[in-house]
Amino acid sequence: MRIHIISFDVPLPTNYGGVIDVFYKIKALHKAGIKIKLHCFLYGREKNEELEKYCENVYYYPRKTSFFTHLSISPYIVKSRINKTLFGNLLRDNQPILFEGLHTCGLLNHPKLANRLKIVRTHNVEHDYYAQLAVDEKNSVKKKYYQLESWKLSRFEKILNHANAIIAISKNDVHYFQKKFTNVHLISAFHRYENIVSQEGFGMFALYHGNLAVNENIRVVNYLIEEIFSNVDFTCIIAGSGAPEYLKKKIAAYNHIVLQENLTEEEIEVLLIEAHVHILPTFQQTGIKLKLIHALFAGRFCIVNQMMIENTGLADYCKVATSDSELLILLKKTILEEFTKEHITQRKQLEKGMFSNEFNAQKISELLR
Repeated sequence: MRIHIISFDVPLPTNYGGVIDVFYKIKALHKAGIKIKLHCFLYGREKNEELEKYCENVYYYPRKTSFFTHLSISPYIVKSRINKTLFGNLLRDNQPILFEGLHTCGLLNHPKLANRLKIVRTHNVEHDYYAQLAVDEKNSVKKKYYQLESWKLSRFEKILNHANAIIAISKNDVHYFQKKFTNVHLISAFHRYENIVSQEGFGMFALYHGNLAVNENIRVVNYLIEEIFSNVDFTCIIAGSGAPEYLKKKIAAYNHIVLQENLTEEEIEVLLIEAHVHILPTFQQTGIKLKLIHALFAGRFCIVNQMMIENTGLADYCKVATSDSELLILLKKTILEEFTKEHITQRKQLEKGMFSNEFNAQKISELLR
């Protein structure tokens, strides 16, 4: 069995949610015996030879990032990834195509691909995601860009009618897409863990981790500092890259709050395992948060808000706070609680079913048949 995968970015290193799903999906499909031709776009990331371990061919294309690309009625994230060389490579055979994200769907409705099996992996309801980015953005120019892109994405979404199957990443997204399209399937996020590696006992600190250049995560960190971490007396670590200077100064004002930046995958995994409490609220209900899946597979206790776990199937594995005060109380209580063998046994249920890479690769294989 063979497949083309069109990725919106080079999926290595796996340092943000979207590419984590793409890379570990590639690994799982390769392990399942599927031959992969990978197509990815270069903009700010380098070619990576490790991808050749899992793919028959790896093709790289430049992304069109000029000002004029913004002037199209098509969304910028789509228009900038339409490439003639990519199209020519797709036409060399008649193999199925997996489009990663609405970003890569610029060729989905092309007449010459009409008879191909086409699957689209949706990572978000993209226009909702961009609308929320606009809400969180302070810069007026960027805010207008996000608002316009959200409108364009909402108009463009109907192109998914040309897909043979849509594989959504969360139950909420499935419910949304099923109202508009047929043949929608739930396949949760692929991730780095095959088994639970959580450790018994007590960890050394509370941890929040995420990309600190993303407005949503900046909002969460500001909230945690002001409402939660400033009101405890044990070590709280904030891990991530790209933090703005004002946020660094805000963190530095507290002796027990520590910022750890530019960590490798291995260093992040050490933090995940050593933490006693992962504190992971969100204010943006889009897709599924890979940071939560990683914390559940590698960490100890996870404290979240309702928005983080709604319709994810993960509520039973977390401590869920319904208010700011309850979150703070839960954190103070949980830091003193031992993580036991019984907790790990419960987590083992995640190794099979919708959070198993092997299980989800099999579901894609069935769609290809």
